Amino acid sequence: ASRLPTRDQLSKLIFSEACLKEALRKYSVVPTVQRCIVSPMQVGPHALKKGDSIMISIQSVHNNPLYWDNPDQYDPTRFLPPNNEKIKPFTFIPFIEGPRNCLGQYLALLESKMVLSMLAQRFKFKIKEKDGGLKWLSKDYDPRHRYMVPIIPHSKLFVSIENKLK
Repeated sequence: ASRLPTRDQLSKLIFSEACLKEALRKYSVVPTVQRCIVSPMQVGPHALKKGDSIMISIQSVHNNPLYWDNPDQYDPTRFLPPNNEKIKPFTFIPFIEGPRNCLGQYLALLESKMVLSMLAQRFKFKIKEKDGGLKWLSKDYDPRHRYMVPIIPHSKLFVSIENKLK
């Protein structure tokens, strides 16, 4: 059947949400943010003055082995109990943290789970081992590819899609 999932059904998609969060950790939609210092502070050896600008590399935080075991590996179980209790504050920041965080983060995750569940209802996805003639997807096809935002994985993943509703 093809129908919209209920709020109760969406709340039960714990592993799906963990998969989405891990994808956001590995491939940040916004890889960096800039902030203006509002009062003087010391950050490690750096004295920051009011009015200074700083840039936060979200991608660097999300790939830092000090905070994440095997940061290059896709592992949704990081976001499942009891592992999720080990995530330190300000180390998973796809929507940034603090007073200027993304107001739509809850809605974004809710909509993503809804779309993911509807795709799973309607389509069957199979990982293909060969490229099926899709060489244009190679990272070397366009040298600008590596600079695109959001950051895109280098390794190939080929998927066939079959309509379940036929």
